[in-house]
Amino acid sequence: MPSINPFEYQNSDEFFNEFENFLSQIDPMAIIMPLLGIFLVLLAIGITLYLLRAIAIYKMGKTVGAKAAWLAFIPVLDSYVIGRIAETPFEGKKPFKYSIILPLVNLISIIITYMSESNFSQNVEFFTKRVIFITNNYDEKAAFDKIFSMSLELLSDYISVILISSVASILLSILTFIALYKVYRLFAPSKAGTLLVCSFFFGIVQPIALFCLRNKAVCGSFKAPEANVYVQDPVMVQEVKEENNIPEDNT
Repeated sequence: MPSINPFEYQNSDEFFNEFENFLSQIDPMAIIMPLLGIFLVLLAIGITLYLLRAIAIYKMGKTVGAKAAWLAFIPVLDSYVIGRIAETPFEGKKPFKYSIILPLVNLISIIITYMSESNFSQNVEFFTKRVIFITNNYDEKAAFDKIFSMSLELLSDYISVILISSVASILLSILTFIALYKVYRLFAPSKAGTLLVCSFFFGIVQPIALFCLRNKAVCGSFKAPEANVYVQDPVMVQEVKEENNIPEDNT
């Protein structure tokens, strides 16, 4: 690739002329293709992780008897299935209605963020029109004072948008991680804390961990279809079968 040294030129015109020649010698495809390759790789990784997570949530939802477990494949609505898994009774404790709270908070967060950003976009458009008007109708000093004051107001609006969106996102994240911990505790109680911490600091861990746990036995209090009773631990299913004279499935 050609190169230039700006310190070799005596004036800016000579430098910029040479810089234009330098740009004309660069092949755009030499830049676009690597960037496109990186984008496609990241897209493939993102789709793969999304599918791993969706399949895992679907399987776990089916395990605990969640209705409409297929919602696991739909963004935002998948929070219903996660909530349904998380509210599965554990050690006899009364479940919290995560399947209602999570989707509701998710939708509220999206609405708040959208309304805040839409309002800010309108303020930016109004600010631009006002700047043009002030520049054409006021002297330099007066125009500077008015534009500076308007800029402070716009900055204040921007900070408000960031704060509102951040609060909504933080609330949603807290509820999501609480539900995620309960999901981990339900399928891998001894590793729930470790998996939660890893999922918090490394987002890639969550879909992989959920996918690995998708076929594990539930460790909470759940309704065993074979015996129509509630049990506290998967190992007790065998005892329930024997007490009810349920034949062993050897298939």
